[in-house]
Amino acid sequence: MKRLRAHLTYANVIATLALFIALAGGTAVAAKQLLPNNSVGTKQLKNNSITAAKVKNGAITSSKIALSSLGTVPNAAHADSATSAGTAESAKIAGTATNATNATTATTAQSLQGLSPAQIAALSKLTCPADTKLVAGTCFETAQRPAANWETAVRTCAKAGRFLPNAAQLTTFDILGPSNESEWTSELQYTSDLGYRAVVLNITTNGYSLNLVAMGGAGQAYRCIVPPSN
Repeated sequence: MKRLRAHLTYANVIATLALFIALAGGTAVAAKQLLPNNSVGTKQLKNNSITAAKVKNGAITSSKIALSSLGTVPNAAHADSATSAGTAESAKIAGTATNATNATTATTAQSLQGLSPAQIAALSKLTCPADTKLVAGTCFETAQRPAANWETAVRTCAKAGRFLPNAAQLTTFDILGPSNESEWTSELQYTSDLGYRAVVLNITTNGYSLNLVAMGGAGQAYRCIVPPSN
């Protein structure tokens, strides 16, 4: 130490500082000359040479990042799970809808008693008994019944679950028939001199006329009618 102190003169210290400054300045100038601004690019950088500590906060924005190079983040993974769950729920709902449809179909089939569409269509049509004919929405017996008085005709039709037609119905049947005969009708008329009389419709080639006949009097042909059924 004594030797070092003996050599540490003012001149030596000043000379040493001058040498240090000269060397430092020369190095800086040389570095500036060798590395001008914007001269360092990807070719000059080694892989993994830039760490997070060397990057200034906010220097890299989202526009500088290639999103395609990023993997699935945790929330996205949950989103995938949610999508799968949604798909499963959709499938469950679809399955429920299918089951509901099958249940409805089964209920419908049960209510229709296993009938086919053709059978259902056939049953929906109005039909008449075999001995009758459908005319203007009414089933008329195709053949006249033997002559009888009005009261007997009414009772006979009633026992068969049928009844006598009125004059308008019988006229319609004759127009579409025709029968060209006279028949009892279900109508009664009252006169002051004769009281109640049953109406007979006379059907001829010349037209129609009405006769009033005593209910228990002379016999007259007739036919019964019945509403159509499915």
